[in-house]
Amino acid sequence: MTFLSALIAASWGTAAATFQVTNTADSGPGSLRQAIVDATTASDTIVFQIPGAGPHTISPLSPLPLITAGLVDATTQSGYLDRPVIEINGALAGGGVVGLRLGGAGCTVRGLAINRFSADGIRCDSGGHVLEGNYVGTDITGTLARGNGQYGIFVFGTSGNRIGGTTASKRNVISGTNETGIFILNGSSNVIQGNYVGLGVHGTNSLGNRNNGITIFNSPGNVIGGPALGEGNVISGNTGSGINLNNAGANGNVIQGNIIGLTHDGSGPVSNSADGITLNGAPRNLIGGTLVGAGNVIAGNGQAGLFLNGAGATGNRVEGNHIGTDPTGMVARGNALAGITMSGALSNTVGGTLTAARNVISGNRQDGVFLSAGSVGNVMAGNFIGVNASGNAALANLFTGVTLNNSSFNEITGNPEGVRSVISGNGNVGIWINGLEARGNLVAGNFVGTGVGGTNGLGNTLDGLRITDSPANQIGGSMFAARNVISGNGFAAGVGAGVYLTGGSATNNTLTGNFVGTDVTGLLAVGNRSEGFYLTGVNHTRIGGEVPGMGNLISANTTRGIRMINSSHNLIRGNLLGTAVDGVSPLGNGQFNVELEANSNDNQIGGLSAGSGNRMGFTGTFAGGPFAAVRVRDGAINNAILGNAIFASSALGIAFTGLSATPNDACDGDTGGNLRQNFPVLTQAFSGVNTGVRGRLNSQPSRTYRIQFFAKIGRAHG
Repeated sequence: MTFLSALIAASWGTAAATFQVTNTADSGPGSLRQAIVDATTASDTIVFQIPGAGPHTISPLSPLPLITAGLVDATTQSGYLDRPVIEINGALAGGGVVGLRLGGAGCTVRGLAINRFSADGIRCDSGGHVLEGNYVGTDITGTLARGNGQYGIFVFGTSGNRIGGTTASKRNVISGTNETGIFILNGSSNVIQGNYVGLGVHGTNSLGNRNNGITIFNSPGNVIGGPALGEGNVISGNTGSGINLNNAGANGNVIQGNIIGLTHDGSGPVSNSADGITLNGAPRNLIGGTLVGAGNVIAGNGQAGLFLNGAGATGNRVEGNHIGTDPTGMVARGNALAGITMSGALSNTVGGTLTAARNVISGNRQDGVFLSAGSVGNVMAGNFIGVNASGNAALANLFTGVTLNNSSFNEITGNPEGVRSVISGNGNVGIWINGLEARGNLVAGNFVGTGVGGTNGLGNTLDGLRITDSPANQIGGSMFAARNVISGNGFAAGVGAGVYLTGGSATNNTLTGNFVGTDVTGLLAVGNRSEGFYLTGVNHTRIGGEVPGMGNLISANTTRGIRMINSSHNLIRGNLLGTAVDGVSPLGNGQFNVELEANSNDNQIGGLSAGSGNRMGFTGTFAGGPFAAVRVRDGAINNAILGNAIFASSALGIAFTGLSATPNDACDGDTGGNLRQNFPVLTQAFSGVNTGVRGRLNSQPSRTYRIQFFAKIGRAHG
């Protein structure tokens, strides 16, 4: 009796044969083994017609032959609906055995459950293969792990393979393996789409692979997912990372439209134990994109959402993703560490100047973005960090929005004519630049502490921007596009400055052109809960400048506009303090516009050159009064207060130590703020064709003193 029949037909001059598997025997007529032996050309087909109610299990007793047929189609088995009814169980096949090895010119394997082999479930030894509708590493129901010993699917040095497809019937479930779910080694132009990797058939529970979900090693130009409906994979529940790109050869790969770390609908976490995506020395890959549907959802993972590691991780683009949220971008599904971590990574771009390039990086349990030592030349542009996808409500990263930790020459930017970065609502600081090696960074064009419109406060819990022991950074700039709006930060009165600089190594930082404490128009108050600028132990910092556009608008803050403690040789020039951007309308600061406390010496507030003077008014707006425009306290000496326009103060324009005028003393021998410099006493003043002033100054002898004269202006307007 013959159990194997062959149907021969002429097709383009080539004989096409169909071979039937009609029993579950290990060998002999009608067996799978015999069908593989007989189907020797790409035009041959293997179909399944095993009698009786399924499912049916085939248990090879030794390795199956290399498959060279064009099609192995288990969906032809009676009883098949939307999942396998033919199982190939490799538990008895011996050590080091691969389930199905694919050779030839391209084979399609469809509708099988392949499990419990001691090596890989499926191995592609040549290119052009299609794997669809299979369960690899699970039982025949797709609900129980029945792992293969090594990789679920191993693509070895080949190209042009497709794993999965865009419809549910083409989806592979690749889970339960003792190693990686899909491993591509030295292979290019392979496509992985529509699969569940690490999950069961329902896409809600983990049957995780015991290493990464997908590994691309030294392999360029592969595609994982895609922007079109059904192209994205769900890669969750794996013991390693969801996706791992490894080595310099893993370049030019595209990862789009996937859900990584959540259920298939994004409704809950099914964590990959490590990162969502790891790029280990892998350059020039695209994570997400600007096309509709190209962004990935990377959330709920056990470490970082995305980890770029090593100097080889360079030139990568991260665009349009939701990192730490559900697919809507409105609900937190935080990664356990930062949304994005870079360690020694170079010249990568996160976001862009187009709205479609914006990443939503929110809801993570540590920082939104964390750059550690050696991460140089990276650009973060136009992202929402700490807010939801609307940009109008907080969705906090529990630590800092963006941390640059000993990382240099990076940019945190926005484009007012395209899309601004919004870095607001975070549980600690908005932007933190930390450490001696964190130098030469640029922070420009961002909303830090407001919503996307720049009008409502969504403050970071502590400071908007903090610089700790980091030199030579640029915050803002003289052009409109460089302006940061740093407002609304802090969680209680007196807690949370707009900008906080601290540490003796925080030198030569430049802060120009920013709005600190107001909305984006500069006309309305969105005050920080403490100071606008707070400097402690900081030297040689420039706040503002003489050139038009360099001055900061520092108004509506709850305590001081600028406060210095133990800070010397700083320049404060060309700023507006206490006014709206028009320089006359009152917004005030709650206390002093500028206060210099103990050991703040040799600072310059204003100057002699054109444009260097500050314009200061309306002190004591929130806390009542009296408060001077400038107060120099005990222990602060040699500070120059020059060329400023000071008006509408609730106390003196300039006060030394206290808040009332300090009486002159003979030869000026007392101590206190600026050593309580004696003031000149005018005895005569007249005007006409010329103006004349006569008076005297009683102070320490043999010294040179500069005396400036100003016109008195009204309280309300200048």
